[in-house]
Amino acid sequence: DEGFGGSGFVVARYVSGGYQTFVVTNRHVIEGALDPIIRLNRINGGTESFPTNRSWWKHHPDGDDLSAYQLDISTQDHKQAWIWQDGFITREILDRYLGLGSDVAMLGRFIGLNGLVTNTPVARFGSIAAPDLIQERNTLRSTQETFVVDCQSVPGYSGSPVIAFLPTMALAEIAVENSGLGPWLLGVDWKHFGNPEMVL
Repeated sequence: DEGFGGSGFVVARYVSGGYQTFVVTNRHVIEGALDPIIRLNRINGGTESFPTNRSWWKHHPDGDDLSAYQLDISTQDHKQAWIWQDGFITREILDRYLGLGSDVAMLGRFIGLNGLVTNTPVARFGSIAAPDLIQERNTLRSTQETFVVDCQSVPGYSGSPVIAFLPTMALAEIAVENSGLGPWLLGVDWKHFGNPEMVL
């Protein structure tokens, strides 16, 4: 992702008198930039940039490849679709509704022809590809719990939220009666598995 930066998303939580919002991405995206810049779309068109400093970001205390930055986002100024904290996956939800083959979507920045970068999120779809979480070592030399997901990715998608969801038609009536049935934040795109081979 060097040269492309990365993706990120907004998490919100309720606090006394309102809510707080945080931008979340991979730690390796933040450490790859001297002064990371957050770019948000504005409702009236165009984008707005928020310069930050690496030292302002809070890294995951267990050494996972995650960083967060508190940024108060205005719903009247910025186009947003943040993820509420209660939309995070839990062990109960995982055991009851999700598993091998469950649908996921990854939302990230589109990098098109000739390296053109836009601030329009693009969805890529896939599924959970292994029945159990694995322990995987990251570039910070820490081991973190990791879902194996079969989903195409490209440079610039590091830090993208990976959303798990139930097929709409399968549980349409239940979904209408209980809005708590997803979608859920499954995790954050942080590593690509594969065995690249030289073309001869």
